[in-house]
Amino acid sequence: MLPWAAKVTKDHSLESTLLWCQPATVLGIYYYYFNGCEDLISCNSNKPTFPINLPGLPSLTTADLPSFLLSTRPKEHDFVVEFMKDEIDVLKVASRILVNSFHELEMESFRVIENVKLLPVGPLVPLYNSLRCDLFDKPKDDYIKWLNTKPKSSVVYASFGSMATLSIDQAEEMASTLLESRRPFLWVIRDGAHAVKLLNLEVLKEQGMIVGWCSQVEVLNHQAIGCFLTHCGWNSTAEALAAGVPTVAFPQWSDQSTNAKMTEDVWKTGVKVKRREGDGMVEGKEIKRCVEMVMEDGEMKRNAEKWKELARQALNDGGSSVVNLQAFLNDALIRI
Repeated sequence: MLPWAAKVTKDHSLESTLLWCQPATVLGIYYYYFNGCEDLISCNSNKPTFPINLPGLPSLTTADLPSFLLSTRPKEHDFVVEFMKDEIDVLKVASRILVNSFHELEMESFRVIENVKLLPVGPLVPLYNSLRCDLFDKPKDDYIKWLNTKPKSSVVYASFGSMATLSIDQAEEMASTLLESRRPFLWVIRDGAHAVKLLNLEVLKEQGMIVGWCSQVEVLNHQAIGCFLTHCGWNSTAEALAAGVPTVAFPQWSDQSTNAKMTEDVWKTGVKVKRREGDGMVEGKEIKRCVEMVMEDGEMKRNAEKWKELARQALNDGGSSVVNLQAFLNDALIRI
């Protein structure tokens, strides 16, 4: 996120290596947008089902693209387009890009950008709870003790990341769905005042648990979790893949729609919710449909376990991500 750093190193005849913290597929989309595909995407921003076929990337539609690239984006997001252009321009001076992904997850996408070496070194998540990497580190609630009382794969875990906040109307749709499902749930609502506004708060607490924060990696790796209802930010998506948890994708903005597309159609570890036409609300019955599908679909669970094993292999000795990182370090040491 600091494109100027690579320009400074070039001015001083030094090489630079950048870290891309989203999937390689999203980097590929930005690359094509700023290298000949801007008109194709901009002119079809209001056509959600318009096919966007970019060489080396999965089949996409306009609705699957990062929200910042669409002309329908909020005006206050315009500055992000210029920022991302700087990110892509810096590829001309950066010799390597480390990517928070792993080779087996996006094989074709790593070959999209010519003359730039993309090195997958992820997923950059702790696999065995030996490392803490939470953005907001707060004292634990009793959620782990609560999870310990629940049967295996029975709990719906709902969290929408460190930045996204659901409207109160959307939160009410979520709440009614969780109650109707009759399943235990762990729901992270960062805004305590927001949680208090829920109409059936006391009834919700009888069936599930609402917390303001949790250690997500620890929760996802708990045997009681059967489904992850997520905004599909890349950190959350990677953590779910590494933990082997199937997901209900509820994307909001940025790269999340692309991550949701990959989750549903490429990795096949979850399903994406469908929004109501007009106001974009996700109705309770749609959330329920998706949760039930994910909780009961054996194939999604098997696919999630497959990617969990592949993620662990990539990070074990001799795995693709370890080999890539070691090769990068060796090369850097030689240059020093």
